[in-house]
Amino acid sequence: MVYSFQAPAGQWVEITSTSEKDTVLRLAGPDRDGSYSQIAENDDSDGLNPKIRRKLAIAGTYYVQVDSLASEPG
Repeated sequence: MVYSFQAPAGQWVEITSTSEKDTVLRLAGPDRDGSYSQIAENDDSDGLNPKIRRKLAIAGTYYVQVDSLASEPG
């Protein structure tokens, strides 16, 4: 699943996912070249539950991908 949100420059965000499966979070956003790139990835901050905490450098639209490393859906 992919979610999007708008944020101003300097905004702090904390993104977490809680699941019984092994999930992974990826954060992508605008870069200084005007493109988009992956800013952060995490799959095990708290057991199987990922967390990303980041100060966003550039204003714009950001994307969060929630994925699973498990072979079974859940």
